[in-house]
Parts: sequence; C-alpha cells; structure tokens
Amino acid sequence: MRWFIPLLITVSLARTDDIRIDCYPEPDANEQKCKNRDCIWKSGDSLPGIPWCYMKPGVGYKQASKQDSKITLRKNNGPKNPWGADFREIYFKSSFIGKTLNVKIYAENRYEPPIPLPRQPTESSDELQ
Repeated sequence: MRWFIPLLITVSLARTDDIRIDCYPEPDANEQKCKNRDCIWKSGDSLPGIPWCYMKPGVGYKQASKQDSKITLRKNNGPKNPWGADFREIYFKSSFIGKTLNVKIYAENRYEPPIPLPRQPTESSDELQ
C-alpha cells in the first residue's frame, strides 16, 4: 500500500503527455502550421493515430451545473481553442425518443438550422452501455 500513492501520482503525471487532441486534423500538417494555431508540435512518435500537432492541456469546458438532462459547460481558464472565438457557456442536452438517444450541444442565442429530426419512438433490442 505504501507504493500505491507514489505509483498513482507517477502514472497520472506520465499520462498527461499521452493525451493528445489533434489540433491539425487536415492533411499536410507541419510544425509551422501547428504553431500558427498556437498548438504543440512533437514529432517522432511512430505509433499510428498519435498526432504530432496537438492542443495544449486545458483547452475546453468544465461542467458548471446540471439540471435534469441539461448540463451547462463553462469555458475553463486554459488556452483558447485554435479555431476561433470561444463561447463563455455552452449547453449539452440529451433525451431518449424510444430507443433513440437525442443529443444536442448548443450555445444560447445562436441560429439553429431547421433540420427535421425523427421524433417517432423507435424499437430496438440493442441497449446503450
């Protein structure tokens, strides 16, 4: 048990470099294009699927509140996202229509395109885990 806490801390610290969100998913990424987006470039990883250009830690949102199936996410104090202006708050809402999971991620007072979504309950023997 004495070694468990130091091991847990070591593993946690080691994993921060392993978590990479691709900052340049388009083809032909290079160091200069990556740095133009204010992202981190680390070449040399030969494993497939590991991006060389990735976002700085702390980009994103944290849960501010939850009410029923609506979660309010507030921009954290980390770096800005590389693709434009950040919203101060965004919302995540989920609901089931029969066996269909309906997920909506949105910002207040933003245009919502009138896309017809199926609203009839569906039946399925599959279950979400």
